[in-house]
Amino acid sequence: MLVLRPRCVPEEEQIRQSLWRTAASGVLLVARHPVLRVAIGLTALAAGAVVSVATLLIPLVVRSNGWPPTYSGLLLAASSVSGIVVALLVSRLGTARRASLVATAGLLTTAAGPSSPPAAASPCSPATPSR
Repeated sequence: MLVLRPRCVPEEEQIRQSLWRTAASGVLLVARHPVLRVAIGLTALAAGAVVSVATLLIPLVVRSNGWPPTYSGLLLAASSVSGIVVALLVSRLGTARRASLVATAGLLTTAAGPSSPPAAASPCSPATPSR
């Protein structure tokens, strides 16, 4: 985190406000700014619809294929690691010129994973279910 710390120095004397006042100020800022409104809406959609479904489906896919429970942990960890890698890349390389197009493509790609039936079949799964 030391590498990613901001390069600005905060002012010595900042007026302390209550947590609720600061949160309300942030909500009003997002509500009034058209770009922030869309970005936060897209983030909420991804967090509510895609991420929660993927998190619930991974243990089900692991169990239905007869894989060991560690596979579930590895798949969930891979998702977290990929998020960290993307955050590091964006912090070093900057954002895309067409950020909305890239965000939409990323969200659709993420949504395609849990919704595709071939994700449940794999070469690691047994040919016939064990009884």
